[in-house]
Amino acid sequence: MPELGTNSTSTNGANGDTSLAYNSKAGRWFVPSTTWQDVPDYLAIPGGGGFEAKINIDTKCNQARWDNPPKPEEVIDKRTGKPQEDAPYWDYVPSSEWQHVPDAYQIPAGYEERTDHAGRRQVRWNHPIPGPETVFVKQTNEPQKPLGNISDFWHVPTFQEYEESCARNEARGGRHLPREKSEINPPGELRPMFSWIDYGDMEIDRSQYHVGDGFLDIGGFIMLIGPSYVGKSTLLAQLTINLAIGCTWLFFRVERPLKILIVQAEDSENKLVKLGRMYRRMGLTAEQIALAKKNTAVLTIRNCQDEMAIAEIERHAEVFKPDVICINPMTSFLSGSVYKDEVINKFLRIELTPMLDRLQASAIVVHHPPKPILGDKETKDLTAFELQYGGAGMAALTNAPRGNVFFVHVDGDVFKLSVGKGFDDLGTKETSAYLRRSRDQADVMLWEPCDQTQATEATENLKQRKSKTKASTSKFVSYDQLLKHLSKIEKYTREKIRALVKEKIDRGKDWTDDALKELVRENKLARTKEKNPEGAAFVLYHLPTVMEPATGPDGQY
Repeated sequence: MPELGTNSTSTNGANGDTSLAYNSKAGRWFVPSTTWQDVPDYLAIPGGGGFEAKINIDTKCNQARWDNPPKPEEVIDKRTGKPQEDAPYWDYVPSSEWQHVPDAYQIPAGYEERTDHAGRRQVRWNHPIPGPETVFVKQTNEPQKPLGNISDFWHVPTFQEYEESCARNEARGGRHLPREKSEINPPGELRPMFSWIDYGDMEIDRSQYHVGDGFLDIGGFIMLIGPSYVGKSTLLAQLTINLAIGCTWLFFRVERPLKILIVQAEDSENKLVKLGRMYRRMGLTAEQIALAKKNTAVLTIRNCQDEMAIAEIERHAEVFKPDVICINPMTSFLSGSVYKDEVINKFLRIELTPMLDRLQASAIVVHHPPKPILGDKETKDLTAFELQYGGAGMAALTNAPRGNVFFVHVDGDVFKLSVGKGFDDLGTKETSAYLRRSRDQADVMLWEPCDQTQATEATENLKQRKSKTKASTSKFVSYDQLLKHLSKIEKYTREKIRALVKEKIDRGKDWTDDALKELVRENKLARTKEKNPEGAAFVLYHLPTVMEPATGPDGQY
């Protein structure tokens, strides 16, 4: 029979107190649960039950959870080598945490009720928790009675039991946080409040870092910002494969393989197939391919936004257990405007960040810049402090994330990746990289680093293009200006209008022909034909009148 912790996801620290999940009152089972529970050292967990185990980094307690909980009698007491003793157990035990409740039960006063993402009824109580005998069975209108077997519900300790357990854990050097799954702290329970001296005496826990020295860490997120069609999805695919195999790429430094859940809404199945084929060009070993297959999962969600989207993401994350969750793009899962601080704060701070805390995960959120990007100033001329404000929307998009990364087109197949906010936490000297978009004969794309010559040439081309655009923009003339130079009683040939435009507006043949085409299409200019005894009819342009109104294009100009 396997010991608890044989597939532990964390081995930081010694075992702490385990009374949280064990009811010390004689005659109660330790009941296997689908949520993380602290497990007494003397209990051996049955094999083949689909369990996971870990050591809680904060409380330093053994913990376990099950997808399909084994029966209580299958849990062995290692002190005796026999199953834990059978005894009556309440069919439903009121709890200060959200629990599923059978519809047949009538709940006493002092509770909150909600429906979870699957439509199931859930309730929880404020302190003090009522006893099990206060729960009535609706069919009989009598209190529930202790049963010899149990349902899907388990004992959850009172706050007094919880605080006593935390005190014992702290005596062993452990640190505790509010209980997992609590969305708000119930009345009577205070959040941890450590002094600066306390924090100064603590050791930095590098196991919390996912990228760099805290650029991406547990409970935090960064934003990847780039224009539409710049290649954010392909960049994200290549980055996450590298993270999944524990390979540092560009300035994204990692120390171990990470499990990555990519949540996307825009790419079709065929597009995902093309993105997936990228791994064939990355030069991966057979072992790395197996690791990337195990450590990446792509989840498509197109029918949820806001808190419903977060609930759906969390539901799948609880099964896959990712280290990093990628949301691509944020706007697909946001019902409100990115230009409203209250909308952004609610999604990023109230919904996303608490989910990351519950899952002990981090996130990469994909977003787009405003249009046009960052005004007239080129991204290469911006400092990291200026660059961090390059995302479309309110300042909350800059303030909420731990860092942001910008992906912009430079010239041709050359692009630039730059870090704005959070660059000090990368742990590397480099904060930007030039990349080249490469495709093979099978049209499989891969991002490759540019050499210095390519990067310099692309940057110079961008500078020239920008200067031409600015010069052209400064002399912009609306097509409507042409109408101001036409007489209300005269008709003009194309050649005559070209000469008039050159004289009055200083524009050439191409501009004039485009202006005629657009003005006719918009019914701002009339176009008529007159007979020509020598051949094709004359085409004349004039301002519309009641007798000769504008009739729109006829396919010729």
